[in-house]
Amino acid sequence: MQQILPKSGGLSGWAGLKSYLLKSSRDEFKKDGEKRVSEEKLTIDGKEYLLDDLSDTAKAQISSIRATDMEIARHEAILAMLKTARVAYARAAKEELNE
Repeated sequence: MQQILPKSGGLSGWAGLKSYLLKSSRDEFKKDGEKRVSEEKLTIDGKEYLLDDLSDTAKAQISSIRATDMEIARHEAILAMLKTARVAYARAAKEELNE
């Protein structure tokens, strides 16, 4: 199930928003004998929707949210790496200055 937006209240930046975004689930069931069918659902303001039932415009918006989430995650990983590198450089500089 995907939760696109919170039910109420304001959000403070990305940290508050990302916990509400794009939590996927697929319901699998048998149809026509042994054929397996999977339908992706998402939740917006507490209401469930089947992804296949959304308009092309809504699907495009969901796709854009997913792409944005991926980019944010990528940038957060890069930022974590850079912060780690900065600490290492600071330690090395401190050691060099103390010699």
